[in-house]
Amino acid sequence: MQRLDRGSALAHTADFLRVIVRAYGSQLEGPGAPLPEGTFAAKYGLEGLSDADREARINGFRDRRVAKVYDTGGFYYTAAQTDDPANMLGYLKILPGRTTERSYYAGCQGIGEILVMPELQRSGVGSALLHAHARIHQTDRAPHVLEAFKDSEKTVNAWYRSLGFVHHGPADAFDLGVGAPLPMLFYFRPTASELLQRLEVRRPELKNVRVL
Repeated sequence: MQRLDRGSALAHTADFLRVIVRAYGSQLEGPGAPLPEGTFAAKYGLEGLSDADREARINGFRDRRVAKVYDTGGFYYTAAQTDDPANMLGYLKILPGRTTERSYYAGCQGIGEILVMPELQRSGVGSALLHAHARIHQTDRAPHVLEAFKDSEKTVNAWYRSLGFVHHGPADAFDLGVGAPLPMLFYFRPTASELLQRLEVRRPELKNVRVL
């Protein structure tokens, strides 16, 4: 298991976009959700675009988002069924606290995103991604922090709490680039070693997921 290097991450920007459209769409779009259906496809999707528009969308996201993660000391892990990130099932984005704009991230390991394809959610992919990160950084004593969408509190956020994250109140509203800042919740607490302890008991569900 290893982190995705910068070159591989940049080369697979289209796969990040595919996961974003599917994963965020399943969480935040549709009846009872804060955004109308098709919001993320309109902003990040590649289907139906001309070759020129498709290339422009990929290059723009690569330069604004993916490259910036590595330029500021962050990195990605991806989960796939093979060694090719093009078969991406989901990804984990880590942001060192010293590089973020939010003061409450200072000195922490920031979990920027954990996204999993909707048909594979609650199947161990997210746990496998965090497990890979926790194994590599288990001697790092910095606590982990994350922000989660308030609208997913009853599902995804319960999983965060099971891993030792503690809800510390609201966070700044976040705009995913779709023109509608969404309310967030701030979670804090576990170090990498504490995460690893909690994830080790889930090893059976992690064995079929390859983390790159």
